[in-house]
Amino acid sequence: MKLLLYIILSVFATSSLAQQDTIIVRNFNTGSYKATSFNYMGIQASDGIYYFGNEDGILQYDGSEWQLHTIKNYSGIFSMAEGEDNTLYVGGFNEFGYAKKDSTGTLVYNSLRNQVSADSTINEVWQTIIFKESVYFLSYDRILRWDGTNMHHIPVKDAYLFPVNGKLYASIFNGNIVRFEGDSAVFVSDKIKFKEDAAFQILPGPANQHIIFTSSHGLYLFDEEKGIIEKWQVDANDILTKSQLYSVVHWRDSLYACSTWANGLIFLNKDGVIVKTLTKNDGLSTNSLREPMQDRRNNLWIASNYGITYLQWPVLNQPSSPPATIITKVTSEEKTLTTPYLANLSVHYELPVTFHFATPGYDKADLEYSYFLEGVDQGWSEWNNDVKKEYRHTNGGQYTFYVKARLLNGMESQPATLTYHVHKPWYLSNWFAVVVILILVASIYLLVRLRTLHLSRINRQLECLVEERTTELVAQREQLKNVNKDLRTMNTELDNFVYRSSHDLVAPLKSLKGLINLAKMDNPGERQMHYLQIMNSSVLRLEDFIKSIMDYSINTKREIELKEVALDSIINEIVAELKYFEKAERVDLFKEYEPDFTIKSDPSRLKIIFSNLITNSVKYHNYDQPRPFIKVIAAKTAEYTEVKIKDNGQGIPEEFLVKIFDMFFRASESAEGSGLGLYIVKDTVDKLGANISVASKYGEGTTFTLRLGS
Repeated sequence: MKLLLYIILSVFATSSLAQQDTIIVRNFNTGSYKATSFNYMGIQASDGIYYFGNEDGILQYDGSEWQLHTIKNYSGIFSMAEGEDNTLYVGGFNEFGYAKKDSTGTLVYNSLRNQVSADSTINEVWQTIIFKESVYFLSYDRILRWDGTNMHHIPVKDAYLFPVNGKLYASIFNGNIVRFEGDSAVFVSDKIKFKEDAAFQILPGPANQHIIFTSSHGLYLFDEEKGIIEKWQVDANDILTKSQLYSVVHWRDSLYACSTWANGLIFLNKDGVIVKTLTKNDGLSTNSLREPMQDRRNNLWIASNYGITYLQWPVLNQPSSPPATIITKVTSEEKTLTTPYLANLSVHYELPVTFHFATPGYDKADLEYSYFLEGVDQGWSEWNNDVKKEYRHTNGGQYTFYVKARLLNGMESQPATLTYHVHKPWYLSNWFAVVVILILVASIYLLVRLRTLHLSRINRQLECLVEERTTELVAQREQLKNVNKDLRTMNTELDNFVYRSSHDLVAPLKSLKGLINLAKMDNPGERQMHYLQIMNSSVLRLEDFIKSIMDYSINTKREIELKEVALDSIINEIVAELKYFEKAERVDLFKEYEPDFTIKSDPSRLKIIFSNLITNSVKYHNYDQPRPFIKVIAAKTAEYTEVKIKDNGQGIPEEFLVKIFDMFFRASESAEGSGLGLYIVKDTVDKLGANISVASKYGEGTTFTLRLGS
């Protein structure tokens, strides 16, 4: 986050802005939140957390830390609305559904796209609203209403929805304004039709009327009781139409903050008079703005294609009562927990514990924090700008962590507290140490005595064997020299044969695949189609076998080339290759690492390892469950880098775990593949001097753990 400047504004002609003449403008960009610069809208949830619709997913900001949550197919988020229990309903490109946090603070996304025929085109779900216990998802070719159980289709195209006085209205692009009665539309007035335009917002206006904001036709007054719509004759119309109005919020119940596509942010008073305009010259990142959002302290957040702009009035940072600071999450090497899952927290005494905290509704640049850990610290720390604190414990017991914030005006927040327990294992107690020492002393004495007797007996036997073996070894040494020379020659010839044969087989296989696809396009009969499917499966298995041979050959011959490689680029490359793999679209991929996470290793060999592991997860997943997933989890320590590939697929029976890295091993004759994939993975891991392990429970899933030296 970057503090750009303080802008001194002239005293506004309206009372709401006249109370303050300083605005702080802060622009957040991709360097702040580690996602694309394209943002569409934002909301402040009931818990005070901000959420923004970003091209990469859902951006979360608690005032201290940013977090990106991706959804299915990595769809961008165009619209959001908060329902009960902090449930976020979202709309994206050809995708919509809802998300709710799990115990680690990750938004778990549930798609509702399957409630609509897969053949139907949804396009951008650009508006999501909640009205009378139903969620409305709007796209260009329909309105979808979700009642919590069933999806209802409303055949109204290119419309924008607005709740007005307990009723639901829609403005149809290039059409009329209608009112919904149930799922049916009733014309409000057929006299007003916005040509190549529509109402982009309807807000309370003067004399118990509402103001209709359009992009190209200016402002209209709507008498909802009489059903009359007429042009509002104000001077602002000309400027707003030239500025290409995008959206509006009713700011502090006295002004209208209008975001535009060409002229920044325009403020109107209740009489339709423009009282102020903010542009790029005043500190905004761009003049092309998307939806503005008013937070609980009446500050403004504005989305754009260049990031997110925060407009703060310092006078609003001086509340009459102290705000509340919260502990957002606690992390250690073994787990991450967030509110409300922090009760009864206990950690191992050797692991560091990190507390993350924030004051929702306030940006960290406007705060200082102080904290202390009862039983460790002597008192409150000095005020500082940290938004997290790490502790390492050497003793077990119960601890209580306290944290509070201080605002710019000196007001202190309500402190947050968390009590947790640190476990010290029984085997580290003093009495256990004494017992162990006594047992060790006695054991060492007995072992030394027994060992001395045993060695004496063995030495006598060895003296006899040494002379006999010496003669044999001399003869065997000469024989081994000749055998090794022959083996090196044979290995070189075999490697060349395998490499050339693999390349020579690829071209006929590709031709055969093309012929099979052409045969399918000639509308063969059911039996012929069955035979063609069998032929195609056989070709794919042979192609996979050849790829495995080539991977093995490459790993055997090529020298190791160490580079800093971005883990995200390798995973994205593998996902792209699996995009059209059968059923691959049904598997959710979760990345639990920083976007700039890197590994120093051989890029081509890393791709061989991760490609085989992720491909196996897709091929042998459990597609009968509601939410198949694959997680890529990565972390670094001072000694090593660890990457885990975890899925909730079929799992591996316990009796097969010791054999899965053997060459040509398959769990059953019906299993697909050559049985070389995991053998090549193990061979490649050994080549890198790394280590790989597997943990699996049949029917629940499998986790492969790759550990490389730092």
